[in-house]
Amino acid sequence: GVRASFVAGPVGPSFCGVRASFVAGPVGPSFCGVRASFVLMLLPVIAGRCVEPAPRPANLKLQQTKGIGGSLGYISGGASNAASYDVSGRSSPGSEGRKHSHEAHGGLLRTRITPRQRPQAITSSLQLQADESLPTPAVSSSASLAPLGLERHASSSAVRNSAVKEIKESKSKLIRISRKRAASVAALRTRSSTDAGEASSKSLGNSAASAPPKVKQLYVAQFGNYSNTIRQLLKNRGCWTPGPGDPGCNSVGKTCYNERKVKVSNIEDLPDIQFLWTQWTNKAFLEAMAENQTGWVVTSNEENQFKLRQQEVKENPQEAPPMPPPVRVHNHFPGNTAITSKCGLRETMVDFYLSHGIDPFAAVPLTFVVRKGSSDEEFGHWQRAFDAISEAEGQCMWLVKPGDKANQGKGIVICDSKQEVEETVDSKECNWVIQKYMETPFLIHKRKFDIRSYCLLAQDPQDGSLRGYFYKEAYLRTTSTEYSLKTKDRFVHLNNDAVQKHGEDYGKFETANKMSLAEFQRYLDDKHSSDGFRVQEHLVPQMRSLMADSLKAGGAQFNPRNIKHCFEVFGFDFMVDASFRVWLIEVNTNPCLEPCNTHLARLIPKMLDEAFMLSLDQVFTPNAVQLRGASFGWEQIYSSTAADANQVTCSWLPSLPDAQGAPLDLAGLGRDLLSPRSVIGRGLGKTAGILLSGK
Repeated sequence: GVRASFVAGPVGPSFCGVRASFVAGPVGPSFCGVRASFVLMLLPVIAGRCVEPAPRPANLKLQQTKGIGGSLGYISGGASNAASYDVSGRSSPGSEGRKHSHEAHGGLLRTRITPRQRPQAITSSLQLQADESLPTPAVSSSASLAPLGLERHASSSAVRNSAVKEIKESKSKLIRISRKRAASVAALRTRSSTDAGEASSKSLGNSAASAPPKVKQLYVAQFGNYSNTIRQLLKNRGCWTPGPGDPGCNSVGKTCYNERKVKVSNIEDLPDIQFLWTQWTNKAFLEAMAENQTGWVVTSNEENQFKLRQQEVKENPQEAPPMPPPVRVHNHFPGNTAITSKCGLRETMVDFYLSHGIDPFAAVPLTFVVRKGSSDEEFGHWQRAFDAISEAEGQCMWLVKPGDKANQGKGIVICDSKQEVEETVDSKECNWVIQKYMETPFLIHKRKFDIRSYCLLAQDPQDGSLRGYFYKEAYLRTTSTEYSLKTKDRFVHLNNDAVQKHGEDYGKFETANKMSLAEFQRYLDDKHSSDGFRVQEHLVPQMRSLMADSLKAGGAQFNPRNIKHCFEVFGFDFMVDASFRVWLIEVNTNPCLEPCNTHLARLIPKMLDEAFMLSLDQVFTPNAVQLRGASFGWEQIYSSTAADANQVTCSWLPSLPDAQGAPLDLAGLGRDLLSPRSVIGRGLGKTAGILLSGK
């Protein structure tokens, strides 16, 4: 009562308690020590009955998968009506059957099987049309199993040998077909979901057998920084599926959620991933994108480190030609440190504004970069600035920060004397920035705050030009302790959430120490109604202009090799002084994505989803319908090909002082920070100013 079309297994397995003799395996690999170069299927004699292969429907394809979780089976040519045949001869829906479930996986059709359906396979794909597949041995056309007498046992060996001979003769045909089909398979792996959608729409009038299986692209998102939001957004798009190295892909690795770690098994022939989301720039992946290299796979995915390796390319003249490199996207730009490192931001902004004759320290606080400790020449310039400012204004508070990759307030030291600054820059051999502290900030309920705003830098998928966007919604990060210059307490002076969340009063005044811009406006209406400050009219334009100038300043340094399909979401941090003037403090390449209150739980997923519409979707689904109504948050503020791509946007910044032929002394600049002056009257629609308020 057993009926089979193809049964995969090693030589001599026990099937339903009966020993059968046949060999099955994909091209090349060895299963259970047995190497096979093509699929063999013999007709075993089981309990006096001949196991006859079921007639293969005309619209079926032979699916051979090479990978963990794959097996041999038939799939129909239809995109949605795939069918599999189990060893009993009963057909079941390919996507819903209990024996098999087929899932388009990065250009592959992966088949999940039950433990009884062995052997397991390794991911790779070869699809044959029904008329190009291996010939089925000629057997009785009867749909039932006819009993055989003992006299027929003698002839079973001849039948078996005849079948072997017939299948061996088809080996050369299989190789020709595999080469012929390789190009289409490669296109299937690299084709975007848009191409698949277009193919489906064109074939609406054709039979289901002519439609190709739907393609899904592979992604990997690094653990940490609430990357589940990224996975959910990709899942919602329908054309993405987790690839090897992502926590959602368990077929080739081990995931430990407690340790936030994925270790990928050392398996060859893993597929390339199309989209990599990491917390920081991954140079290996960018190099693969730049050089069109294939075979790069994730080996380790952890919150604080991410590793890739390139698989060894094995040449075999009998195998199909190598796959072309897939289209790939990374969520970081090479050269982004021009604005995301503290040293880079200072030097980039200074060079840009000086080239236009503008005081750079009217946009960012007065900053010095020290690379050789107190012996650095720049440290001497800072000392002169310290003496001049403390004598003229009585201000001596400075911040010393690590100049390279550092965020979350790590390594920041609050200093109020030259000796303390000198000891800090000599404490460790690294790049330091010494920045003037804003001693007269605008306060909310006597507490300090800063503003986190989002910026998107994306590429045009056609010509690679850069486009910058400002997100209209932002939020305030408040401290939990009243502001005072009499203490150097980090909970008083640093707004970083990684610092504040350890304070005793964290969340006491605002949920998670966060406020929306609308809540800030209500505070202004209540406490500063006479000043007439409007967030959207006076504050947001300053933030937008400073962001645009940052992108213009770094434009020449972003993506110097013109690698295709990069994008990045930056987190800009601004501060507001007592005159309601905005200052750019720093730019983050890995902004926090924690939905820690109801406002951020709505803002962050929406912001990322719309960022994908302008970047990722433009590469893979450019023709997809995307509704961008009034609620769409991104506003374009920069284009590298625009006529004003190198012009200053901030109209209120003062020009450089007339040096009368003498060398420019940077230590003498940036005095606007010391005595707040309103800029609302300089192109922002209103002249107003207030003193430091304790309200």
